[in-house]
Amino acid sequence: MTYQRSASSTVALSALAERVFELLDNPAFLGAHMEEPSVMMLGASMKYDLDEAEGRAVGSVIRMRGSILGLALSVEEVVTERHPPLSKTWETRGTVRLLVIGFLPYGIQDQSRQIGMQPERQDRVQPAHPSPR
Repeated sequence: MTYQRSASSTVALSALAERVFELLDNPAFLGAHMEEPSVMMLGASMKYDLDEAEGRAVGSVIRMRGSILGLALSVEEVVTERHPPLSKTWETRGTVRLLVIGFLPYGIQDQSRQIGMQPERQDRVQPAHPSPR
């Protein structure tokens, strides 16, 4: 798939790969910044609805819902790959009801072969509402 915009960043951490993966493998931890109203969210917040696997297994479903300025927001994600503590990939599926983004694959990956972990977060952004040309 081709994306209009994408970004990738790598961070070197002085921590055990297993501990870093444990934190990043937890959708509630990773998205905690969206669960409280903030300026970035224009005072809105999103609530998580996790399945039985809590986003920690291939096929696991993560749902987020909220509203902003009276508009309902929702997105559903599914875990597509998971190889603890080395990598995890998930992507949005179905109808994405967000203002800024559309389909998104995300991922984290340990790029080191040492004790530390260098998580690489890959965000690809497809506008939810393509602009007219």
